[in-house]
Amino acid sequence: YPMIYPNKAFPPASVAVGESLRTAIAGLEHQFIVEARDEYGEQGAVGNLLLEGGAAVSAHGLNQDDEIEVIVDDNLNGTYTASYTPEKSGTYLLSVLLTGSSMLHDLGNFAFGKRLALSHIKGSPFLLKVVPGATDPGQSELVFSGILEQVTGRDLII
Repeated sequence: YPMIYPNKAFPPASVAVGESLRTAIAGLEHQFIVEARDEYGEQGAVGNLLLEGGAAVSAHGLNQDDEIEVIVDDNLNGTYTASYTPEKSGTYLLSVLLTGSSMLHDLGNFAFGKRLALSHIKGSPFLLKVVPGATDPGQSELVFSGILEQVTGRDLII
């Protein structure tokens, strides 16, 4: 039987999976998985999962006020684990990029128009909604611009 090996990573056929692509809680770590796939999948839906790592995968979240740093680890099996901890709530665009080949023509050993570039994977950028996390009294601050009067020994209620 002939052996069939996946081709190079193809960003439009590669996918990311996980709830944390669309929802997250500020202050907590979240993860999602990126599956690097080639362009020769069945019925054109998604490509074949690559059997080894080595593709360059990057991700980041942006909105008008903040940026979310995403750390990507190569699992060496065609999948990549992406981890992030948003610090602020809000709506972000979460971009997931993968190095792919934009090779247009392949004639034997001669490739024309070949170049590697980071491109969005299927579905990217994702609309990420980060909701506020639990309140931490140690990180809280009282801001008051008036005058407070207090009697010693009694609780101050604001």
